[in-house]
Amino acid sequence: MTAQVTNYKCPACTGPLHFAGGSGKLECEFCGASYDVAEMEALYAGKEAAAAEAAAVTEGKTEWEYSSAGSDWSAEELSHMRAYKCPSCSAELVCDDTTAATSCPYCGNQTVIPGQFTGMLKPDYVIPFKLDKDAAIAALKKHYTGKKFLPKTFRSDNHIAEIKGVYVPFWLFDAHADADLVMRGTKAHTRRSGDVEITTTEHYRIRRQGDMSFEKTPVDGSTKMPDALMDAIEPFDYTALTPFSSAYLPGFLADKYDVDADACRERANKRITKSAEDALENTITGYRSLMPERFNVQIKNGDVKYALLPVWTLATKWGGKDFLFAMNGQSGKLIGDLPVDKHLYWSWFVRIALIAAVVLAALLFLTPMAFAADLDLVYDEAGLLTTAEWSELEERAAAISEEYACDVVVVTVDRMTDDDGAYDWAWFVFDNYNYGFGEDKSGVMLFLSMEKRDYALVAQGYGNTAFTDYGKDEMLDEHILPLLGEDKYYEAFSAYLDQSEIYLRMARSGAPFDVDTDPSLLLGILIIKLAAIILLPFLTAIIVCSVWKSKHKSAVVKREASRYIADGSFRLAVADDIFLYKNETRRVIEPKTSSSSSSYSGGTTTDSRGRSGRSGKF
Repeated sequence: MTAQVTNYKCPACTGPLHFAGGSGKLECEFCGASYDVAEMEALYAGKEAAAAEAAAVTEGKTEWEYSSAGSDWSAEELSHMRAYKCPSCSAELVCDDTTAATSCPYCGNQTVIPGQFTGMLKPDYVIPFKLDKDAAIAALKKHYTGKKFLPKTFRSDNHIAEIKGVYVPFWLFDAHADADLVMRGTKAHTRRSGDVEITTTEHYRIRRQGDMSFEKTPVDGSTKMPDALMDAIEPFDYTALTPFSSAYLPGFLADKYDVDADACRERANKRITKSAEDALENTITGYRSLMPERFNVQIKNGDVKYALLPVWTLATKWGGKDFLFAMNGQSGKLIGDLPVDKHLYWSWFVRIALIAAVVLAALLFLTPMAFAADLDLVYDEAGLLTTAEWSELEERAAAISEEYACDVVVVTVDRMTDDDGAYDWAWFVFDNYNYGFGEDKSGVMLFLSMEKRDYALVAQGYGNTAFTDYGKDEMLDEHILPLLGEDKYYEAFSAYLDQSEIYLRMARSGAPFDVDTDPSLLLGILIIKLAAIILLPFLTAIIVCSVWKSKHKSAVVKREASRYIADGSFRLAVADDIFLYKNETRRVIEPKTSSSSSSYSGGTTTDSRGRSGRSGKF
């Protein structure tokens, strides 16, 4: 006889358990948890019993009372009923003897064949039409509004006036559900001890058991009416549910059901089951993560009624495809997927991408010409630049200065006329040429004197915030002085403007480039800027067009029936949150370091006039 082998899994992480001879326990090599053998045997015995119980429940859990659904027609009623059949889609329609069916409401076929009225139960209930044909046409026209990709020919050639009022057959299921839900949950707490961050994770077994009643969960009984369409136009107001009378039929068609109540029960079961599970899960709060372990539901005492519910429908064709629209004849909620014209889609995509690219380019590169005309921010007395190079640098300097409200200046001279030094000369030029933005004269200046190859980099106002002591040294030593030493002046000034823009952007974000800044962030900013210029317009077009396209699709199958839970019927019988165990993870927090931090305290050192800078030879 072959023995049954059970592969035990860790209740915490589902990893395999193995028996450890040293401890005499089952241990998990992944999370380190350990369990007594008897504990695991009892747990798995309970799971097997629960699985067997669930299987037994599933096999015969629902005994719907179908005999109460519908009734027989009287001879008088039969004498006034007419039947029609569509030879195209096989839809069977009924109406009273005052109404003529001239076309099919489901496929639009203009030829329907009179037939014999047989094989249809008399409905128990009906909800009369509340909205007329004019309201349905107006709703459909509104449904078209704002759909950027809707083909123009579809608007004009879809025979909107042929919209029809149809009573759609529904089976309404009453039920009582007993549900049992078991989940695993975790809670996490983090604390710090010195340079160690400790995270404690607590594991719980959560059980919720309760019952609730469902009233008149609807499932349509017509294969011609898509389930997604009927689900999407819910809800119907059941306070208007009226005992059926053929007096409500004149002027409307009624669809003859071709899916009986027994065939519809599976959809009803799924919706009720999902809603029962959701109702229990919604009572579980305060956990970081939840993982389902087991769920059982028993649906009992099912009662079924047959009803006709009001729907305005329009069937039309476009591009060789059928499109069906449905409007709740009581609430006015209209649903129906619309076609997408690919030419319109790509036309709008290109337009949006181009507009986004132009706007982005304007924000990043557009030169404020009026500002630039007032003052040369690149003043090249020494003649180190060509006219084209000067023009490009001037435009960039003006754009950056305007964007960040801080003058970014380059000045070159042949020689200094006294021995004050480059630092003092730089401030002399800054003041006498009236550089500086705003009342605090915010600015930064790179000054060169060519006679003895002197330089100065000075700042004041907001320039002191963006250009820290460490930032100035990093800019000069890594980006500017090596190029000046090779007489690459255009390249040096271009690098100065690049770094200035980065420093100002970082300062605006609240984190100026300083001693504790990772230098790799500078490269990251440049990469991000380039990626934004290239990708942002396309991403914008994709997002906008996707949102617009999603508006063309509105029919969605419902997986739940929570709105049909009877008021006050939900009762929570068991609410157990059982603590199982906890584990800890530790992470050492590395202190921030910098190779050159020993000589910097961070920030900007200023003189008595609130000015900062550095000077030297190149």
